[in-house]
Amino acid sequence: MKGVAVAGLAGFLFTAACLPMNVSASETITRENFDYVRYADDYLDLKAAFGYDAEALYNHYVTCGISEQRIAYSSVSAAEFDYVRYADDYLDLKAAFGYDAEALYSHYLNNGRTEGRIAYYTDGSVIGGGSVTENQTETESAGEPEQTPKKKVSPQEQALIDAGWEWNSNWGMWVR
Repeated sequence: MKGVAVAGLAGFLFTAACLPMNVSASETITRENFDYVRYADDYLDLKAAFGYDAEALYNHYVTCGISEQRIAYSSVSAAEFDYVRYADDYLDLKAAFGYDAEALYSHYLNNGRTEGRIAYYTDGSVIGGGSVTENQTETESAGEPEQTPKKKVSPQEQALIDAGWEWNSNWGMWVR
């Protein structure tokens, strides 16, 4: 209970510091299509304050994020999601769901993103931006799909890494 009260207070203070601006949300970002997982992963301060609380992250975006010039993305639609490739890349999901498009799409939205699983649009591009690196190839040397993809690094995290910063998980912050 004490942790919940502290987390609630931190979220309140964090949100209270951002006064609503007289700015409307991006025309393409709505509560329904807001990619809260990517928003949290791209902004570690928000992830620390709100975790993956979709409502709190969306509220932050519309009340503060836009005026702070934070970038938000819309989540992939079912029609754009390459469920065949997602099943083929993850044998555990293929065993559980086969090629059930709805079940695979639901898994990706509810679990796969936070598990760090890589998914693709039907045009072959990586969902969530970025690209697949050599360390994130589709297959291992034996030809089996990769079962545990490496964590994707957000553009903000990559900029910090390029500038010589490192994430200290003990302290929960970037250090030089």
